[in-house]
Amino acid sequence: MQTLLSIQQSEQEKAEQGDKFIYFCETLEERIKEITSDDTKLFDYVDPATGIMIKADNYNFPYYEHIGVMDLLKYPSKYVGNCRVIEHPELGSKIYPASFFTTYDKETVERAINDIKDDIFN
Repeated sequence: MQTLLSIQQSEQEKAEQGDKFIYFCETLEERIKEITSDDTKLFDYVDPATGIMIKADNYNFPYYEHIGVMDLLKYPSKYVGNCRVIEHPELGSKIYPASFFTTYDKETVERAINDIKDDIFN
């Protein structure tokens, strides 16, 4: 029974974190557009539940977060059952990898994140 409860709690936490990430991306994109008054650049993000880009025209090519994290950031991983778990260098396995992609400049994105982070993460 403990295992079933742990699985249910894990699934609930994944769903909550996924919802929080989508809200973060929606808010971030809105703030970036407020700062720049430019809606011509790319801003898209991965639905954590499906791996599909939210604004994609083609849904046949999911983005696998764990592969991106391992290839781009070079973080190690391990299998827990048949689920690959990323090992963050400082936070260990208590992370939820999720990605957004943009062509807005780094300074604008950082400014927008700083503007919204307290509202999102507190």
